[in-house]
Amino acid sequence: MRRRRRAEPIRLLEKTPKNCLRIPFLRVLFPDARFVFLRRDGRATISSLIEGWQAGGRYESYRLPEPLHIAGHEGQGWCFLLPPGWRGLADASLEEVCAAQWLSSNEAVLAALDALRAEKRVHELAYEDLVARPRETLAPVLDFLDIPFEPAILAGRDQLRLVNVVSPPENDKWRRRNAPAIERILPQIAATQRALGY
Repeated sequence: MRRRRRAEPIRLLEKTPKNCLRIPFLRVLFPDARFVFLRRDGRATISSLIEGWQAGGRYESYRLPEPLHIAGHEGQGWCFLLPPGWRGLADASLEEVCAAQWLSSNEAVLAALDALRAEKRVHELAYEDLVARPRETLAPVLDFLDIPFEPAILAGRDQLRLVNVVSPPENDKWRRRNAPAIERILPQIAATQRALGY
């Protein structure tokens, strides 16, 4: 029986937010995996989550056995990440639900970072830097992933069609769209914001 030659390793980019909750499992399952932590200002992320929840079921992810009474949300479908302890959010305000989603995913990543850093398996960057300076920010990410940087990677990025957004991204959009809601949850997210450098 002839041995099959091993194929070249591949890099798979997977960005499902719920996998933030599974990093210890993923570390074991994929021992050569590398992780890229793209952090983003919680105010902007939570504002985008609020918009998504209010998009008429477009981002509905789960049908739950218990009724939802989330102030600011019509319907019974849960949108986006279903965080641990979600039952305690069934009667919360929409901004509290979105803050809990952001907190659970980011706190799970923060809990896993020390091990990932020690193993040199993580590259960290800010969303805001990637948007403002894509080439300078992306080049070290590609280097970390052993992917050669080629100008074609950025070619045509300005012509890309926006997908999975309710409104086009822009800096501080949350101040115009959801400022009162975001102001109400700032105390809840403050410690994690600081830990992320915001």
